[in-house]
Amino acid sequence: MISKKTNIPFVYLVLLLAFIACKKEDITTPLENGQEVWVKTSTGVSQGLNDLHFYNSQVGIIGGDFGTIVKTSDGGNSWSLIASPTNNSFLTAFALSVDMFFVGRLGLYKSNKICTRVSEIGNTSSFGSSIYGVHFSDSLTGVMAKGGTIFTTNDGGVNWTNSYPQYGYANILEYTSDSTFYLSGGRTFDGVAYAEIHKSTDYGNTWSELNLPNELGLSQIMTSSFLSNSTGYVITLNKKVFKTEDGGISWNLVSTLDFIARKVLFVNASTAYLIAGNSIYKSIDSGKNWNLSYNASENTILTDLESNGTTNLFVIDNQGNLYIKQGI
Repeated sequence: MISKKTNIPFVYLVLLLAFIACKKEDITTPLENGQEVWVKTSTGVSQGLNDLHFYNSQVGIIGGDFGTIVKTSDGGNSWSLIASPTNNSFLTAFALSVDMFFVGRLGLYKSNKICTRVSEIGNTSSFGSSIYGVHFSDSLTGVMAKGGTIFTTNDGGVNWTNSYPQYGYANILEYTSDSTFYLSGGRTFDGVAYAEIHKSTDYGNTWSELNLPNELGLSQIMTSSFLSNSTGYVITLNKKVFKTEDGGISWNLVSTLDFIARKVLFVNASTAYLIAGNSIYKSIDSGKNWNLSYNASENTILTDLESNGTTNLFVIDNQGNLYIKQGI
């Protein structure tokens, strides 16, 4: 789900919690069966934004470049800057509650009780490489994908257990419940490409690699979206959309795209959105056909696509902007 970012030294974020007033711009673009309206909002920062996660309809957190963290408590209408002790670019963000969130790249950082700053937990920057995903089912129990390995914790991140050294290149961690996880990805190198998907059904404690059909297995997975423990979609580097309805035991080709997808989100059985470059696309027939929903400016790269648990959709970009769509 996430691209790697290059770190550049910068002045550390000040410890003052800044409330950002956001400027909005209504943008309407044609869709085959009507009009799509996206509201472009500044989060108050100019750094690239990498990962967005909502706890509920109002509370969300974004991790970005150069240690950038911003938080909303009003459904994305305004954003607060959170103090960070590092200039590492955050590749993952996870909100557990109204007053607890996590961001990570080299190390995993946790918010204080009033969400004004973060500090590293578990000395996680001392092992592995980048953190590509994290999920906590409660304040003590967590799963982390870091450096090609799955780690688990039962004490809030103070200590981590190497639960699955899968020795692969999967870096897309997705959970369909607190107990069921999928880890997808793969590699493209020197003309050789492959996909891999790993699955856990016991809170991340044990994992197994799924056997993939050749058509799926011979191209790196770029993004995934699961509607339930059993039903999910993946999109590969060679632009193919695949679907499973039995928890990854079998996969069927749904369609072939004209572009490389960065992130896909199925909001229900028929409706899905994806981002590619500076564009947002929509499908209303379970991924078979895709139509342009919105084009951002040419120098924009859209980086993540999420829902806040309602019918609102959110997209972030590499320039500190948020795009909001009300209704699917």
